[in-house]
Amino acid sequence: MEPNPLLPSIPVLIAIVGGVVILVSVIVIVVGARRAKRRGSVPPSRESHNPGSGHHDEG
Repeated sequence: MEPNPLLPSIPVLIAIVGGVVILVSVIVIVVGARRAKRRGSVPPSRESHNPGSGHHDEG
């Protein structure tokens, strides 16, 4: 009559998944910040470097 080993591991799984998600998000933020600092603290693909060949053709 041993308890199912999957039942008590559900909260542990939730904690592990939450920790992994937080770690991944922190790593992504740190890597993005480092890349932005290397490129000149300007996030790429947000504002195109070429002001002429953009999708903002109004006028």
